[in-house]
Amino acid sequence: MTGKLGKNEFTISLGYFLGNNFDEAKKNNRFTLKAKYLNLDELLNYDMSKVARKKKPGDTTKVVVSSHDTIFNVFSLPFSNMKIKLDVKELLYQKIHLHNVVGRMRMQKNHYFYIDTFSMDAADGHIEIDGYFNGSDKSKIYFAPNIKLKDVDLAKLMLKFDNFGQEYLVSNNISGHLTGKLNGKVRMHTDLMPIMDESEITMNTSLVNGALKNYAPMQLMKDYFKDKNLNNILFDTLQNTFEIKKGVMYIPSMNINSSLGFIEISGKQAFTSDMDYNIKVPMKMVTDVGFKYLFGKKREEVDSTQVDGIVYRDKDKKVKFVNINIKGNSEDFKISLGK
Repeated sequence: MTGKLGKNEFTISLGYFLGNNFDEAKKNNRFTLKAKYLNLDELLNYDMSKVARKKKPGDTTKVVVSSHDTIFNVFSLPFSNMKIKLDVKELLYQKIHLHNVVGRMRMQKNHYFYIDTFSMDAADGHIEIDGYFNGSDKSKIYFAPNIKLKDVDLAKLMLKFDNFGQEYLVSNNISGHLTGKLNGKVRMHTDLMPIMDESEITMNTSLVNGALKNYAPMQLMKDYFKDKNLNNILFDTLQNTFEIKKGVMYIPSMNINSSLGFIEISGKQAFTSDMDYNIKVPMKMVTDVGFKYLFGKKREEVDSTQVDGIVYRDKDKKVKFVNINIKGNSEDFKISLGK
């Protein structure tokens, strides 16, 4: 069957056993979809305006019922043993815009859906996925993925995937190109968006040519970087293995060469504003900043458009650090000093 609906243009090939006894089927059902353009929002009538947003302090706006779990649940349908092939040149779903989507998948009667291979171009990079969905309990859908990313623009990725439920780390705050691997167990809404506070994920990633812009938690450090522009923090490479468990991202200790200077950071960040960071700042940096604050320009005189150069750590030199702990959230936090 070939068809056109609006801009949508597709070709479907289907082989489906219609008997009552599946044991009599001589081979698995099959489904093939080829399309030049496919807008699933148009075809499924998905209304983004009904998606609930978290209230900020003092916000009296009425929160509407989330549509994440009110749209049609595909796992409520009876499944059969079926092989699926996809070849879509351009695919739109909610905010997600993909190109060159190629997939080879299988579904089974027990409501497991296997992704043998799935590749796509997204956010100016390339993504490959394999894994499986467990929809045996349609009210608790799980996804066990293995994902590879290459040169993906993180800002565009966060925008496309609705920030993965994150309130503070948004697409306007962070930029850079991401390469790495991701695996774990992800709880999914009915519309297959992730529920991060019920998921466990491990990410081994590298982010190059990055920038952190207007990120609220960094403003808590203003007393230690009075002559630096905290509205636009540049860093060269950020490489680490992160873990996400039940809505909290755990950050092992890592050195970051940034426009603030080289710092070491570890801690955890909840997928709300709650945080617990340990930051090691070179003693020399704090001393210099304090001197400039007392005898030079004031913090208010720092140009918001100022771009500070990245400072690199000399690994052959011994460095004394000031240990700073930030705990709480952007509205209610405490900064304490260690050694």
